[in-house]
Amino acid sequence: AGIAAADLLIGPKTAFPGAIALLPTVSAALLILAGSSNASISASSRILALRPVVYIGKISFSIYLIHWPLITLAPLLITGFESNLASQALLFLASIALASLAYHLVEQPFRRMGKSIDFTKRLSPLGWISGAAVAGLLAFAAFAMTGGTLATTGSPFISAAPGGGGDSKYAPSPAGSATPTSSPTSIPTASPSASATPSPSSSASPSARPSVSASPSASASPSAKPKPSPSAKPKPTVKPKPTPKPKPTPKPVTYKSLLDAWQTKVVSAVGLTSVPDNLNPPISSLLAQRGVQWAQCMDAQVRQITCQYGPANASHTAVILGDSYALAIYPMVIEALGLTDWHVIGLNQRECMISNVVPWSWTGAGADLNCPDHRAWVNTYIAQIHPDLVVLSDQVYHPIANGNQDAAGAHDRLWAVGLDQALAALRPLAKNIVYFGLPTSQGALTDCVGSGGKLTAGCTSSTETYSGYVSIQKQFADKYNIPFIEPNEWLCAYSKCPPIIDNTPVYWDGAHFTQDFAAKLAPLFAAFLREHSLI
Repeated sequence: AGIAAADLLIGPKTAFPGAIALLPTVSAALLILAGSSNASISASSRILALRPVVYIGKISFSIYLIHWPLITLAPLLITGFESNLASQALLFLASIALASLAYHLVEQPFRRMGKSIDFTKRLSPLGWISGAAVAGLLAFAAFAMTGGTLATTGSPFISAAPGGGGDSKYAPSPAGSATPTSSPTSIPTASPSASATPSPSSSASPSARPSVSASPSASASPSAKPKPSPSAKPKPTVKPKPTPKPKPTPKPVTYKSLLDAWQTKVVSAVGLTSVPDNLNPPISSLLAQRGVQWAQCMDAQVRQITCQYGPANASHTAVILGDSYALAIYPMVIEALGLTDWHVIGLNQRECMISNVVPWSWTGAGADLNCPDHRAWVNTYIAQIHPDLVVLSDQVYHPIANGNQDAAGAHDRLWAVGLDQALAALRPLAKNIVYFGLPTSQGALTDCVGSGGKLTAGCTSSTETYSGYVSIQKQFADKYNIPFIEPNEWLCAYSKCPPIIDNTPVYWDGAHFTQDFAAKLAPLFAAFLREHSLI
């Protein structure tokens, strides 16, 4: 009952591991205790003694190793893969089957080996082949989950552009270099036409006469009138073309007009009751986005550029600063600025928010002292390069430290004071700064969608969820003359924030934007920047 309760109670918003971890672990310990007691006739003992259950226990370590690569690779390798009951059952059976092979052909032969090993004699050829296959599967899983690079930084993003596929503009340059991902397109110069057409001004002159060709035999005598060649016909006088009326200059697209058009899509999304058939990307591929996205521009060294894009000699430089929430808006910023005139630098550290505070681990393990070190280095670096634009984004409800303990109830006060200090320090370091406020999180689509693709109440969030945090963010942004983007204006309508907008999942996990959705926000972001004269 305890194990079943843990399965129901632990969700995407649960701080895990944490105190809640006691529920499944203590329950498992009680189950083991019941099985090891003398009461061999107990129900738990009889169930656990069944041969199929005992066999599952024997191959459990192989199941543990194999099941996750299968779950991760299925949506990447199988076109149109959908995570439903049938596919889950198939992955379950495939995990059991492959684990059984690995147990008999790899695990058991290695267990039987002594300290003095002669691999050529003690391991059968089939064992070698199976071991190589398992190793290859694990290596390929790592390859797929890191975006095809096996690296922790510097891997190319999956394109957020419509149609999918790789896109070089999302390929970050290695740290310390900024090689242009593509050369600027040269515009060819139009060459003059080879034909000499009379201009309207000359041919329209009253004294203009058609030209004639003199015959070679014509007399030079004054009385001799030149006769036109039979083939030469007088050219008609070219009438002047009327001066074309200048076309009216189209009105520039304003931020308000774009926002109004976007809001119609948000309003429509609020009315969704089930997942649309043309959802892109599909729910089955959402979890894989974390493997791709987080493997590239997160968890770099404390004093190191996380990622950079575009030519190093670009005329403008932008910095994306913050925690994993800032990482999630990379496509929005890159699409809005472009990589011809802009060099974009990412300076991100996991769970290291903008506020001048020390994060406290979700697990309660202690304070993260790397964050203050990273923040100090970032301020020094920004002061050196003096970028044209700094884009801020972060999650603010992460636990923070109060001395040598979790701040708990003092969290909000310490965070607000720290945010005031951080913005005061950043404001003089860059020409322009813009703050993208805290998006409202919700249940992950991978967990909250019911049978038949129905959207449950947990899929939709409210504008009130983090309104207090957002208002404080805006208050301090205004104090330091930093334009602030109210996220609810882009993500919500009628006080509701839908999980799917314009047939695109908003979040891949309930909190971090999908790359496709972040790219769709780029026109709004670009218009906002122009509206406030930031670009």
